[in-house]
Amino acid sequence: MKTLFLTFIFCAANAWCIGQNIGINLNGATPTHQLTVGADALGYGIVQSAGRSTLALKTDLALGHVFTTLSDDDLNLSAHGAGLVNHLVIKTSGNVGLHLGDQQPLYKFDMKGRWRLRYDESESETAGIWLEGPGQTNRAFVGSVNQDHTGFLGNAGANWMLAISDDNSHTGIGTSAPTASLDVNGNIRIRSNTPTTGSILVSSDVNGNVTWQDPVAFRASGTVDGSATSVPPNAWTKIEFSNTTEYNLGFHYQPAASRFVAPVTGVYHFTGQASFVNRRTWAGIGLGGSRNGAALALPYQFFQNGTVTRSSSGVVYPAYNANVMNMSVDVKLQAGDIIWMVVYRTDSNDQVSADATKTWFTGRLITVL
Repeated sequence: MKTLFLTFIFCAANAWCIGQNIGINLNGATPTHQLTVGADALGYGIVQSAGRSTLALKTDLALGHVFTTLSDDDLNLSAHGAGLVNHLVIKTSGNVGLHLGDQQPLYKFDMKGRWRLRYDESESETAGIWLEGPGQTNRAFVGSVNQDHTGFLGNAGANWMLAISDDNSHTGIGTSAPTASLDVNGNIRIRSNTPTTGSILVSSDVNGNVTWQDPVAFRASGTVDGSATSVPPNAWTKIEFSNTTEYNLGFHYQPAASRFVAPVTGVYHFTGQASFVNRRTWAGIGLGGSRNGAALALPYQFFQNGTVTRSSSGVVYPAYNANVMNMSVDVKLQAGDIIWMVVYRTDSNDQVSADATKTWFTGRLITVL
């Protein structure tokens, strides 16, 4: 009897009751649920206060239903059985934390652990995240390409710029179906250690690390003063070439000294030609060189009546007629080794032609060691 009386007093003071449904602040509207609460002038319906903390449910025409705090407190959500550990926290700063426990979110969205994005069967959309540009337009997408690849969709969503195979770790750039460990569809730019035109990638160690090697090549011809070079008998004579080179890639040939300085340890290829003014019985052509001030033993060859008679290091050269001598040889050098071209006459004084088409010296790096 007391319960019925209290219910009657409650209904009369706040609204009215229809059967088992109770309406509060409905302005004469019929309650359609067991408890229906109308909003006040500010849109608030149910409000719970505990000391300075106030929690409210608000109805807003623009935002819809809003679950908020009316005091300067964070909003925390926790599931049954979790105790006081918060699963979700919304800070008054706007930062949102998910599964952080007693830690605080330091970013707009701060989460501990893994999360999962699923494929949408209804829309046939792969899982992923769109990234907007300053103009609030979709600029890039990170997510699944298909069943087998994960990638980065760039160019405002026009092309898959990066794709990684989920099965074999093949990585594609400019392709969504890579078939090698690195599959690039397009040009490649590698900026390390300032390469120049003509540089090549070479391995720098047994671990597969690579670096750029700048081109090393030169061609010197003619003589330093434009006149024939005197060659005394029974001595190796260095040829002093013109100070102007046809090319000198890397600038490791020193025109003023008519010599080449090896920039790196490796195998080099040298060719040369010398034309004597007079044809004699014996003549020779070869390389001169030094390492740390000591002479290097380098290949040379002798001619007799236009035919090679002997050479050093087991090097075999083709035979030439008349007074023109040629050489072509590979040499292993250390960085800093100095190389120049020499000629030899045995029977009398002679001269080497100054003609750039007849007397010349070239060299290039074959491979780094």
